[in-house]
Amino acid sequence: MGRVFALLAGLILSGAAPAGDVSWLEGTDARATRFHSRVFDTGAAVYEAGPSTGDPVLLVHGLGTDGARFWRELIPALAKRHRVVAVDLPGFGGSGKPNALYSPENYAAFLDELVSERFDSPVALVGHSMGAAVALYYAHAHPDRVERLVMASTAGILHGAAYAHFLSRYGVQRYLPQIPGIGEVAGKLVQRILTKFERLGPDPATALKTPESRELYLEADPARIAGLALVSTDFSRIVRETRVPAYVLWGGDEEVAPLRVGYLLTTLLPNSRLKIVEGGSHVFPLEQADRFNRLVGNALRMPSRGFLDFAQDGYPRKTAERPPGTGRTAECRGEHGRVFTGEFRRLLIYDCEDVIIRDAHIGRLEILSSRATLRNTVVHGDEVALVLAHSTVEMTASRIQAPVAIDATGSRVDAAGVTLKASRIAIRAPAPSVFTFSVSLLELGGERRYLHDVVEVTSKNPL
Repeated sequence: MGRVFALLAGLILSGAAPAGDVSWLEGTDARATRFHSRVFDTGAAVYEAGPSTGDPVLLVHGLGTDGARFWRELIPALAKRHRVVAVDLPGFGGSGKPNALYSPENYAAFLDELVSERFDSPVALVGHSMGAAVALYYAHAHPDRVERLVMASTAGILHGAAYAHFLSRYGVQRYLPQIPGIGEVAGKLVQRILTKFERLGPDPATALKTPESRELYLEADPARIAGLALVSTDFSRIVRETRVPAYVLWGGDEEVAPLRVGYLLTTLLPNSRLKIVEGGSHVFPLEQADRFNRLVGNALRMPSRGFLDFAQDGYPRKTAERPPGTGRTAECRGEHGRVFTGEFRRLLIYDCEDVIIRDAHIGRLEILSSRATLRNTVVHGDEVALVLAHSTVEMTASRIQAPVAIDATGSRVDAAGVTLKASRIAIRAPAPSVFTFSVSLLELGGERRYLHDVVEVTSKNPL
């Protein structure tokens, strides 16, 4: 968890504009005001542009920005026909920065204060990175006040351990210097923060709990507090219950928020669609501003009932369920990079690396001594659906269903947005296996509960 916090904290390096400064919105009728938040007991800088009679749009920035200035390219484009409001979230930009708990829950409560005071009708929420997660949290809590969501590179949905694994694969030092405004100094700063936090090793809840603990472990820094609070939040219920139309945008070369989160959001959110922006990084709204502005503008103009046509190259909807036992038999033996799609009665993966199984429906899947990725896949077996032995598997937006859903021996599984449905045992493990669950769901007999944790399953402790 320390690695996750370190990256998110290190992304905040640029200076903030003084409160009330609108010079960064040259060419618009932008005006700046102050808003007092009871949630954080501090003032917040609010920027507004466009006609007062235009459809309202509220912009929510993320961690990797200097507040509302992140939207400097988008605001002029939207203000031609929309009433656009952007806010420096408390802790950022020209807003106050008290020693407070900057959590998605509190930020959502802050947005509700702002929406209640400034808007008379439901708003369209546009968020980036942490701001997208906050917007999603708010839309779930107050669906009557949100007309639609546009979420770009949503951060914080994965369990902290899963996100830390993603970072270790990429390498913190490798990609941070590539992000505008970061550079070599940022990489060194992140490494120092990382080392200190992991040496102290507090539980995130402990570090966040009180002003004193936030001062001790996080130096009362809003970016560090917000980053740790973000990756400590469980969105399992939110991603399944939010029915506000959601347009999910992601950079194809995303290096901070894993693209798999875009896939799982599009599968789990009941009313959503994904658009992948080719060549886009985490800050593609700035790097490809014209394209991003067009995408957001189109999303805001489109009738909410027609948004499924938003992106023709978007991610497909959830694979339809079918009875087990249909399709063909296939296998991979000693190969690298195989891709499997479609229907299979049985699929065997043995001694293979970097296998991809996507958009598939399988009666029985066996992964032995291999490394594989499952995405948008249903495994629906008669007795055991998925057999794992000495393998590493990443599963995203998939469903595993059988009397015994998974039989795992000495394996490691990263499951995000996965549903396990079993009548007897969800996971049995003849030899210990470790499962990292993010926003997943267990249906076992009459029990139904969310899974957002790291679980070691053994022969004595099945799931």
